[in-house]
Amino acid sequence: LLDRSAQTLASANPTTDGPALEMRLRLIERSLFFAAHFDRSDVVTLLVDHLVRLFESDAATIALESSGFAMGQTLRSLRKLGLRDETMGILERLETALLRGQTIEALSLRPPRNWPALVQTQLHVAAGWIYFDTPGRAMPTLEAARHLLFASDQTPGNQILRAQYVQILCNLIAAFGYLPPAEARSRIADLFAEEKLARLPNTFTTSSFYSRFHLNVAEAVVLTLSGEDFTLGPSARRWLDEDEYLIRRRVHRDVRRVLEHG
Repeated sequence: LLDRSAQTLASANPTTDGPALEMRLRLIERSLFFAAHFDRSDVVTLLVDHLVRLFESDAATIALESSGFAMGQTLRSLRKLGLRDETMGILERLETALLRGQTIEALSLRPPRNWPALVQTQLHVAAGWIYFDTPGRAMPTLEAARHLLFASDQTPGNQILRAQYVQILCNLIAAFGYLPPAEARSRIADLFAEEKLARLPNTFTTSSFYSRFHLNVAEAVVLTLSGEDFTLGPSARRWLDEDEYLIRRRVHRDVRRVLEHG
C-alpha cells in the first residue's frame, strides 16, 4: 500500500485545484506516518521529494492553506529515521520554495497576499531549524509570527481569519517548545502578556459548552510544556530519536528474519 501510494503521487498530473491538492497532502501525511513507522526510508524519501516539488511548483500558493499537517508529519518522520543530513537539506529546499528565494525579513517589509498562510507553514520549518541546533535560522520566522499576531486587527488590509490566527499562534507555541526550557517558558509567557494578542470570538455552535479557539490555544500550551521535546531538552531528544531509530531497525530486521525462516 505504501508503494502504491508513492506511485500514485508520482504519476499524478500537476494541478492547481484546491480540493485535489488537499487530498494529495493528506495522502502524503498519512503515508509518511506509516513509512517512518515501518522504517521505509526509501518511501519517505520519495514522499518528501514529492512534497518539496509541490511547493516548488505553481500550486504552492494554493497548497499553503492545507499544508500544515503534512509539513509537521514530514519533519517528524525524518527525525524518526535519524536522517539528520537529509533533513537539513530538505529544510533548505522547503524554505527556498516557500520564500521564493527571498528572506522572510525582506518579505515582511512588503507582505504578499498569502502572508499569514506563508508564516503559518514556515513555522514548521523554523521548528526544524531549532531542533537541529540552528536557532539563528528560525528567529526571523518566529519574530515575523509574533509581529503578525500582535499587530493583527480588523482594520481594512490587516485582517486575518481567526481560524488562521489561532493556527499561527499554536504553531508558534509549538516551535518555542524546541528552545531551551527557560527560554521557551519566557517566550510563551510573553505571548499572553496583557493586551498583546487579539480577542478571540466564541461563535461556533458549541459555544454554550466550550470555546473552540481558546481550547485549541490551551491545548497547544499544555502539549508543548508537557511534551518530551520540552521536558528532555533538544539534545536529549535528538539522542533518544537516534537510539529509537537503531532499536526499531533491529526489531524490524529480527521480525523479517523470523518471517522468512520460521
